[in-house]
Amino acid sequence: MKPYKNLTSLVVTNAGSSVVFPLLDKFPALRKLNLAGLSVPRDCSLQSFPNFQNLEWLELMDSKNIRGDHLLVLSNKVGKTLRYLGLSKLQRITDNHLRDLPHMFPALRSLVLSQCSQITDGLLVEWYIKHKQSEWPK
Repeated sequence: MKPYKNLTSLVVTNAGSSVVFPLLDKFPALRKLNLAGLSVPRDCSLQSFPNFQNLEWLELMDSKNIRGDHLLVLSNKVGKTLRYLGLSKLQRITDNHLRDLPHMFPALRSLVLSQCSQITDGLLVEWYIKHKQSEWPK
């Protein structure tokens, strides 16, 4: 077995998705992935993002061109296990993209939205009114 098959934590910051995504499949045991500052091409749909079975922690802070529709793609790939999602400084994500977040990421316990200028307090109020307490991101 190759040594990287057992790797559980990986930090690859300020890289391009065309460089990073093809390599991520080589780390199937990842639990923690930091992609802060990732450069995603404007036409990328994130379909090539791997289906990690154990990923619990994903940092996307200040990633270039991450859009709200990317969250739906990510939820289909890692949504069942993800407990932490860092979205700081992502300017292309709005309240509308996060409305169903508790259902997209049911295991989520930590969500970082600092310096996301398109997110309002109204979204947080809506979560707490619309969803059961057990579904709230902590």
